[in-house]
Amino acid sequence: MLIQEAKAKKELSRYIESYWRFSPNAEQHPLLLFPDGTFNVVFATQPFKMDNGKTYSKGTYLFPLLNQLHHVHSDGILVGIRYKAFALNNIVDVDIEKLDGICELTEVNQQNSVLTKIHTEIGQNPDFEWIQPLLELGSYELISSKLQLNSALRDKVNYILDRKGNVRIDELCQEFSVSRQALHKAFKKNLGISAKQLACTWRLNYFLTLIEDPDSLTSNALSAGFFDQAHSINSLKREWKFSPGAFKRLNDDTIGYVKQTMKNRFNNFYDPDIQNEFTVSHFGG
Repeated sequence: MLIQEAKAKKELSRYIESYWRFSPNAEQHPLLLFPDGTFNVVFATQPFKMDNGKTYSKGTYLFPLLNQLHHVHSDGILVGIRYKAFALNNIVDVDIEKLDGICELTEVNQQNSVLTKIHTEIGQNPDFEWIQPLLELGSYELISSKLQLNSALRDKVNYILDRKGNVRIDELCQEFSVSRQALHKAFKKNLGISAKQLACTWRLNYFLTLIEDPDSLTSNALSAGFFDQAHSINSLKREWKFSPGAFKRLNDDTIGYVKQTMKNRFNNFYDPDIQNEFTVSHFGG
């Protein structure tokens, strides 16, 4: 399987959407990481290369909330923990506004021993179902010193998500009785991006989940809250530097996973869960 995903369970689902495992296939398709209003902790069993040409050694990395598409090229297995946006401050011990792209997790979180153990275990036995309990334990250790969520921030983030990004900042300020300046400051301090950027991300995500037939782009754009087809396409090109056509031409194995996780997010699939068993999904072949 190219990608496997297991939904987070119990109290950790307040902070985490899912655990995932990416295994490169014979065609060497890269892992696609879209801006989607989440951030990831990634365990790399082999060195990996980004689309900007930079190579990273094997290890554990923080991929903060993204503002552009990333292709992650690796000959080895990649395992990740995908966190909800408002939980970033729960695992990062440094100034979030100063985060500058991908970094080693030990630079921003001091739980070195548990990270080393997880990475070692994944390298020895990469079976996804076997490592899920270890990922859950590691997830708890990463946030154990800051278990209290910022509920005010969570409410604002979820308000944007519930509207699939189709929300004006003035509306958000009025709903939560907060000034634009205070709203901007709170999001930048705790997420590293603004409320406007998060709303734009989720509106474009929703638009992408609707794309099936090129002839329906106009209705898709209107459904996602754009003025017309040109508005949606221009927004996509301006923010992420690609077109709807380029999106459809991406590898089917991985893009199916990307679209499904976006749909799951909008359908509240990753809401807090009290189930005792993992739900595992498989994508690709």
